[in-house]
Amino acid sequence: MVTGYEDGDEDAEIKANITIYPNERNTEVYWIVQREFVIRERDRECPDNDCYEAGRLRRVGDTNTYTMTLTFDEITREDIR
Repeated sequence: MVTGYEDGDEDAEIKANITIYPNERNTEVYWIVQREFVIRERDRECPDNDCYEAGRLRRVGDTNTYTMTLTFDEITREDIR
Protein backbone atom coordinates (compact mmCIF):
# COMPACT_ATOMS: atom_id res chain seq x y z
CA MET A 1 0.00 0.00 0.00
CA VAL A 2 1.22 3.50 -0.85
CA THR A 3 0.57 6.08 1.85
CA GLY A 4 0.77 9.84 1.58
CA TYR A 5 -0.72 9.94 -1.92
CA GLU A 6 -4.25 10.14 -3.26
CA ASP A 7 -5.96 8.55 -6.25
CA GLY A 8 -5.00 10.57 -9.34
CA ASP A 9 -1.70 11.99 -8.02
CA GLU A 10 0.86 12.06 -10.83
CA ASP A 11 4.60 11.45 -10.93
CA ALA A 12 4.65 9.90 -7.48
CA GLU A 13 7.83 8.33 -6.17
CA ILE A 14 8.69 6.08 -3.28
CA LYS A 15 12.09 4.89 -2.13
CA ALA A 16 13.21 1.88 -0.16
CA ASN A 17 16.46 1.48 1.75
CA ILE A 18 17.77 -2.06 1.63
CA THR A 19 20.67 -3.56 3.56
CA ILE A 20 22.65 -6.13 1.57
CA TYR A 21 25.59 -7.73 3.33
CA PRO A 22 28.70 -8.88 1.41
CA ASN A 23 27.70 -12.56 1.64
CA GLU A 24 24.33 -11.68 0.01
CA ARG A 25 25.65 -9.99 -3.16
CA ASN A 26 23.43 -12.07 -5.48
CA THR A 27 20.27 -10.75 -3.87
CA GLU A 28 17.49 -9.86 -6.30
CA VAL A 29 15.56 -6.72 -5.40
CA TYR A 30 12.12 -6.00 -6.86
CA TRP A 31 8.82 -4.24 -6.22
CA ILE A 32 5.37 -5.84 -6.20
CA VAL A 33 2.62 -3.41 -7.19
CA GLN A 34 -1.11 -3.92 -7.00
CA ARG A 35 -0.37 -7.31 -5.38
CA GLU A 36 0.17 -8.68 -8.87
CA PHE A 37 2.97 -7.11 -10.92
CA VAL A 38 6.66 -7.76 -10.22
CA ILE A 39 8.92 -4.90 -11.26
CA ARG A 40 12.61 -5.65 -11.12
CA GLU A 41 15.44 -3.16 -11.02
CA ARG A 42 15.43 -0.98 -14.18
CA ASP A 43 12.14 -2.52 -15.41
CA ARG A 44 8.99 -0.72 -16.52
CA GLU A 45 5.49 -2.22 -16.32
CA CYS A 46 2.39 -0.54 -17.76
CA PRO A 47 -0.85 -2.26 -16.71
CA ASP A 48 -3.97 -0.30 -17.69
CA ASN A 49 -1.86 2.47 -19.33
CA ASP A 50 -0.42 3.65 -15.98
CA CYS A 51 3.27 2.85 -15.78
CA TYR A 52 5.54 1.90 -12.92
CA GLU A 53 9.28 2.16 -13.27
CA ALA A 54 11.89 0.74 -10.90
CA GLY A 55 15.14 2.61 -10.70
CA ARG A 56 18.62 1.25 -10.44
CA LEU A 57 19.78 -0.10 -7.09
CA ARG A 58 22.24 2.49 -5.77
CA ARG A 59 24.71 2.14 -2.96
CA VAL A 60 24.50 4.75 -0.20
CA GLY A 61 28.04 5.88 0.57
CA ASP A 62 30.51 3.22 1.65
CA THR A 63 27.96 1.12 3.54
CA ASN A 64 25.90 -2.06 3.05
CA THR A 65 22.82 0.10 2.45
CA TYR A 66 21.29 0.54 -0.99
CA THR A 67 18.31 2.55 -2.17
CA MET A 68 15.86 1.86 -4.99
CA THR A 69 13.10 4.13 -6.31
CA LEU A 70 9.72 3.21 -7.73
CA THR A 71 8.06 5.88 -9.89
CA PHE A 72 4.33 5.94 -10.66
CA ASP A 73 2.93 7.78 -13.70
CA GLU A 74 -0.31 8.17 -11.77
CA ILE A 75 -1.50 6.76 -8.46
CA THR A 76 -4.56 4.55 -8.91
CA ARG A 77 -7.11 3.26 -6.43
CA GLU A 78 -5.39 -0.15 -6.55
CA ASP A 79 -2.15 1.42 -5.35
CA ILE A 80 -3.62 2.97 -2.22
CA ARG A 81 -6.04 0.30 -1.07
